[in-house]
Amino acid sequence: MKTRLLTSLLLAASLPLVCLDAHAERLEAGTVEIGGNAMYDFDTPFGSRLDLGLMGGYYVDYGWLVGGEFQLQNDDYTSLYALTATLERSFEIGTPDSVTPFIPYLGAGLGFASSSFEGADDATAFLFSGKAGLKMMLTGDLAVDFGFYLNFATDDVYYDDDGPCKTDISFRIGLRTFLF
Repeated sequence: MKTRLLTSLLLAASLPLVCLDAHAERLEAGTVEIGGNAMYDFDTPFGSRLDLGLMGGYYVDYGWLVGGEFQLQNDDYTSLYALTATLERSFEIGTPDSVTPFIPYLGAGLGFASSSFEGADDATAFLFSGKAGLKMMLTGDLAVDFGFYLNFATDDVYYDDDGPCKTDISFRIGLRTFLF
């Protein structure tokens, strides 16, 4: 167990060194960005849980991405579907001669969420979202995405330890790719 943990920590610590040759060159207008994240937990209080997120967008100006996101959460008690229109601002770090492989970003969204709870009424709501994250370029066209998400709904569409609620806070890891 200790060896597995130590190996994982060493690989995680060395990943930025491997990425130093990757450049953040894909933020110009006309670029299409698609990505996704997934999480599967085998043992939650409500059985196994699937959390899946898909996103896509188009850079309308340098660093400004307009697009959408789809989210699915499902376990033995709750099913949630959300569709959100998003605006994201990415920031390139460095100078034109030496760009780092790290691209921080901020985003906001407006959408719609629908959920159903086992033995309870279904709920639908408008959704307001905010996110902050970091894309770490692995190649010129592929990045690992680390994102922190805050979602606020107008009705109880999410579920936490206290029951149905209006907010969801999550940390997601996924991949993004840049096309064209």
